[in-house]
Amino acid sequence: MSGSQVDWLNEFWVKSPNGRGYVQSAELEVIAAGKRFSRPFQAMLWLLLIWFCLGSPLSFSRVYALESNVGEKGPMEYFKFQVFLDDREIGFHHFRVERAADLETVRIEADFKVEVFKIPFYKYRHENTEQWRGGWLESISSTTNDNGKRYKLDGQRRAADFKIENNEGLRTLESSRVMSFAYWNKAFTRQKQLLNAQNGEYVSVEIKPCGVEQLRVGEKLVEAEKYQIFSEGGEMEVSVWYAKDTSRWLSLQSRVAGDRLLRYRAVVVDEAESP
Repeated sequence: MSGSQVDWLNEFWVKSPNGRGYVQSAELEVIAAGKRFSRPFQAMLWLLLIWFCLGSPLSFSRVYALESNVGEKGPMEYFKFQVFLDDREIGFHHFRVERAADLETVRIEADFKVEVFKIPFYKYRHENTEQWRGGWLESISSTTNDNGKRYKLDGQRRAADFKIENNEGLRTLESSRVMSFAYWNKAFTRQKQLLNAQNGEYVSVEIKPCGVEQLRVGEKLVEAEKYQIFSEGGEMEVSVWYAKDTSRWLSLQSRVAGDRLLRYRAVVVDEAESP
């Protein structure tokens, strides 16, 4: 997911002048994706919308920027995840790592969509290309559509610092040794600050090892090392798991607003597989 960090969706998916949903008080007319329905169906849909609005404001961005500091492996590596909200599949998050000489290029694509009766209430789309050299972020270029709110981020490592241009303009991080939220490489667990690949925020974090657990991956139970990531102020709490024998990233989950569970299920575990 995303340091995930991100400026986060913590709002209802549907809005009105009172912030509770799309409704015209004069005639109780529900408006969803440009469609108008009969009154009996309106009433049923309105009750369902109330449940969704009160029980499911999300904050995908808080777990979102699953970016990469790549270890020494093969010339090509893939990570594919199905993304679930509770037990409902809502999209995917894919990574492709290409290695040539001392340069690592990581291409990331995420697409989430939450629907009710096939009517979209929340959409999230993120595309990102990062380059890494010597274990540190060399450059980053990302675009994000967070349910209609658009972000663009570009960054470049320089001799003594890291230059960022985001929605708010230009700024400079006072270090050339910058990492994004590298959930799929355990090396990121040694960091105290991580770059949010959506909005360019440089997030202070605390990362704690939690020991070894049995994790189901496909049809197998795998010994997995668990880590928990906390942002300063407690706004984010994410759990990630790595195979004990290979350190390969296996899973992620986080409680988001409304006490919903956002979780990643690995689709490709064999790193030799292609997309």
